[in-house]
Amino acid sequence: MWILAIVNEKGGSAKTTTTVNLAAALAERERRVLVVDLDAQANASLWLGVTDEGQDLLEVLVGQRAIDQAIRPAPALVGVEVLPASRRLGNLAAQVGWGEFPQGLLRERLATVRERYDYVLLDGPRSVDLLSTNALVAADAALVPLIPETLAYLGLVAMDAAIQSVRPILNPNLEGPRVLRSRWEDRTLDARAVLAQTQEQFGPAILRSVVRADMAVRHAARAGRPVVGGPRSRAGDDFRALASEVEEWKASTQGGISA
Repeated sequence: MWILAIVNEKGGSAKTTTTVNLAAALAERERRVLVVDLDAQANASLWLGVTDEGQDLLEVLVGQRAIDQAIRPAPALVGVEVLPASRRLGNLAAQVGWGEFPQGLLRERLATVRERYDYVLLDGPRSVDLLSTNALVAADAALVPLIPETLAYLGLVAMDAAIQSVRPILNPNLEGPRVLRSRWEDRTLDARAVLAQTQEQFGPAILRSVVRADMAVRHAARAGRPVVGGPRSRAGDDFRALASEVEEWKASTQGGISA
């Protein structure tokens, strides 16, 4: 099992889009995938067709339910299962005091299903907080989607700082961050400016894969399905290329052995 945290401090930076469609692209390659939704808005859960039924991540974290009792299959997406979120996740601080919430709790919970999956994709929350720290402590690697906006670049910088703070003591083996250009249009001035900043600070960490801007993603989201597996589209092809690169990345961290 290889755990990939998909994180960016800025909301609306394509984290959920990346999580859902990478999951679908890996499933096409016959990988067993678990999506863990860490956002109280539960967009990844809803996009994958899993609605809140009172069996969700919050109950798993506070010890009210075993993780295998909360995981559910994604309808019509063979090979993908979901540990869903709900709006109750936003009340986590009220359920468990922040100072008493173990930073490695998510890692402990995921360890119990280690043999069931090839990949676990963590759809990170909208801020750098205890949940995002739990994601980074649990993860083998961190991927930061970057849309062509200055605020998204600042979110990448904030996320990199969080990763560097976690790595020395809590997770010394954490890989990354790797940067995925998403909703990308090379010809725009914003994209050129953001890319120049990113290359200066994170050049070697930028993935080859680029997810181009494509209205097909919005249409797929409204239809409640990934763009991967739908009608042929640029974005669908891009997410398949990303899945291939992620497989290479995973293999490089495991001595060349891929699932």
